Amino acid sequence: MKKKYLILLIFANIIIWTKAQNCNYAVELIDDFGDGWGVGNDIIVEVEGTPVDTFTLVSGAGPEGHYISVADGEVIDVTFRANGSYPNECRVVIKDCQATDEYNDNPDGVAIPSVTVSCTGCMSGDCENSEQICDNTTISSNPNGSGYNDDLNAGNWGTLINGEHYANWMHFQAAVDCEVCFTISNTNKVDYDFAVWSGIECPPSTQPLRCSYARMVTGLPDAAYNTGMQNTDLCTWEKAGVDICGNSSDGFTSCINAMAGQKFTMLVDNWDGISTPFTLTWSFNVADPLNCEPIDLPVELIGISYNCSTQILQWQTASEINNDYFALKVGREYKNGKLVANNEYRIYGNGNSNQLASYEYNLEINNSYVEIWQTDYNGTTTLLNTNYINCKGKRKSISISPNSITTSSYTQINGDYKTIQVYDMLGNSIYPRINNNRISGLSCGIYIIVIDKQFVNKLIVN
Repeated sequence: MKKKYLILLIFANIIIWTKAQNCNYAVELIDDFGDGWGVGNDIIVEVEGTPVDTFTLVSGAGPEGHYISVADGEVIDVTFRANGSYPNECRVVIKDCQATDEYNDNPDGVAIPSVTVSCTGCMSGDCENSEQICDNTTISSNPNGSGYNDDLNAGNWGTLINGEHYANWMHFQAAVDCEVCFTISNTNKVDYDFAVWSGIECPPSTQPLRCSYARMVTGLPDAAYNTGMQNTDLCTWEKAGVDICGNSSDGFTSCINAMAGQKFTMLVDNWDGISTPFTLTWSFNVADPLNCEPIDLPVELIGISYNCSTQILQWQTASEINNDYFALKVGREYKNGKLVANNEYRIYGNGNSNQLASYEYNLEINNSYVEIWQTDYNGTTTLLNTNYINCKGKRKSISISPNSITTSSYTQINGDYKTIQVYDMLGNSIYPRINNNRISGLSCGIYIIVIDKQFVNKLIVN
């Protein structure tokens, strides 16, 4: 059972996590017959009267989703253009930042109503849009949306084996060596669960460092439903009834001893789906424990190419921080969002570098996916790039070049493509200018370019 009394460090500043200024809405495309929208049927998405993108469902039933980065109070307008065959099979769904339908209908011959953005209570329900927590301020949030993507799978869910329900994703970085503890509480005996992973990777590719799936019996006081990390025992995982260490389950795991610079990803899950907010109260053993600076990637990848004649894979980095080695994972298919790797190759990195570094490796491959992973000295892994290589078939690798540009220049898309999505390093959708296969109009920063949902490239804008 839970202890009746807990000694916590309570901080004076308490905020309601509303994300009042910016959030993400989703636009889903569905074909009720299951063969795509056909040539000519598409939608135009406008925010505050400015077109941001045009989408169509190329094949299949969908849903095919696209995030729109919006601000509180802005107006979203979606126009359906029925210029192809069977427009009556096309369906559009607009979801707010809590994954609630704002519109869900066949728009053929019917105007889609304008949607006014409300970002109230919208901490992200998806890992790729997770919020950076950069101080020890208490967090209160009501995760009554499940997000757009299910980020949990057998390879990363720990004790949360039933997947996501109503979720909030966060990430944070230790500024100094510290002990990280917290308590998650609520006032309505709602079953909240959590998991914490090492590193920032979406979705996480490893099992969590800590997780709790404890389920309390009815009739207990509110405090019995608290969960978190409070060193009540030495166990790392809690599950219903009994923890994996063999003790009676109380919902709490031990704290994490974090090293300076170590990064973490965290999920808080509302298993019951009851609209009662949680309150997360941090407890640290030092002052100013979290880093509020933008989280730097361990390696800045600026270019990748594969030569079908020489069978050489080449890539370049602009900088490296504590880079132990790269891992090349090669496979022909994905299952549950994870590459089934048939082969893996290791290439050692430069450790720490702020100069251009080039790498190459002989890979005799064809009709396969290649993932480039990077591993820090502390064992933290990060997926840097995914690409599809087919030297003989019609389907060829698509890339961008150069991978490092200025705000006044452009990068070229090499190859034919159907869809393209651009994200910043927090997972927010970005809408640059795209003309004649050229991407321009981006401000300084690092961006992820996803082409046809499978060709992933990183772009640095100086």
